[in-house]
Amino acid sequence: MNYFYTFTGTLNTYRWNTTGITILSSSQVAFVAGIFFDSNDTMYVADETDQVVWKLLKNTTTPIVVTGQLASGGSGASQLNGPQDAYIDSNNNMYVSDLYNERVQKFVNGSTIGVTFAGLNSSSGSALNQLYYPRHLTVDPQQAYMYIVDYGNNRVMRYPTNSTTGTNGTIVAGGAGAGNTNTQLNSPWGIYYLPTISNYLYIVNYGGHSVMQWIPGASSGQFIAGTPGVSGSTATTLNNPIAIQLDSFLNMFVAEFSNNRIQMFCQNNQTGITIVGNGTAGSSATQLYGPRGLAFDSSMNLPFIHGKVSHNERIQLLQNFQRNPKINTIFLSKVGDTSFDLPEANVVIQISSDGGSRRQEAQRLGRILRIKKGYTYKMLTHTQIITNENQLYFSTNEEQRELLEQSPRTPNNDEALPITTKKNFK
Repeated sequence: MNYFYTFTGTLNTYRWNTTGITILSSSQVAFVAGIFFDSNDTMYVADETDQVVWKLLKNTTTPIVVTGQLASGGSGASQLNGPQDAYIDSNNNMYVSDLYNERVQKFVNGSTIGVTFAGLNSSSGSALNQLYYPRHLTVDPQQAYMYIVDYGNNRVMRYPTNSTTGTNGTIVAGGAGAGNTNTQLNSPWGIYYLPTISNYLYIVNYGGHSVMQWIPGASSGQFIAGTPGVSGSTATTLNNPIAIQLDSFLNMFVAEFSNNRIQMFCQNNQTGITIVGNGTAGSSATQLYGPRGLAFDSSMNLPFIHGKVSHNERIQLLQNFQRNPKINTIFLSKVGDTSFDLPEANVVIQISSDGGSRRQEAQRLGRILRIKKGYTYKMLTHTQIITNENQLYFSTNEEQRELLEQSPRTPNNDEALPITTKKNFK
């Protein structure tokens, strides 16, 4: 069964709607091996049987072929043979893992003629310039390196993004043969890497029924889900995990091929919650049949700054939030007295704990959320702690006092959240 479903959930609580919506059916795609969303929420589907990559624009229903020759696999520059995954960079270059050609192809800015980026065409092996059944791939945020799951060699390879055929890669995880120790990978398949969220590579061991986190280049990793080498269908076991994603809260999502489900693991928790599928293979809207791919659109990749995020990472996340028009929401949690300018914001929701005095809470809110000079915007504010304007006192910062004095205050969570227009600060 080759259906593509979309499931929606409520952020933070993850009360997922377990009834899926069919986006593409088996009459449109033959065998979905991997999926990818670009920054415009355009979806790309690697179709292993049809030997192509499909492109589906947001809010449309008819996919188009963007690379490969439909139902005609081969090793030519315009052909694919068992495409597994696709990645599109910010310059509209497409990278495709080409399983049976033992290579990763690069298609420059919409071209249908590929050049071999990594591996040697139709030549499998374990040398540093060879691949053996490349599966999923990803690129770091700076687009300096690509990380490729080298399934047949039980390793993850890293290549500079200016690589060409024959370029040596670097082993950054595994490479010590197939196994279930913390120095080995076992038929690795899916991968996730986003340093702004975590410094680890997240790798699923299809044959090892486990998930590992691994610092790139380290001699060993750490098992974080599943029982290494043991398959199962309980909340703490996995059966052929095949794809993985993380959200900005470090919740982990794992697609299981043989359990026909998607499990969510909250941060630092090895007990999974089934959010999609019921464990039985099927084609109904509540079932999955051997899921292969897993991807989030932009609504599930919102920036999140919390107390453990380093200073440099905060700067990077804030700059991306301010510069990227596709990102319109940011989450802040446990950031203490750090100040954040929010230029041209439409809505700001202030939530503070009830610890400490009202004056301390007012000061904390005033420091965390402040208007950038020269901007006027509407602020949706709910401040439960501060209920009496006489309690607001800032002897050294007029702007902080004005910010809070102009904000409406509601004494409890049940009251409507009013809207007010803020003034420009001088």
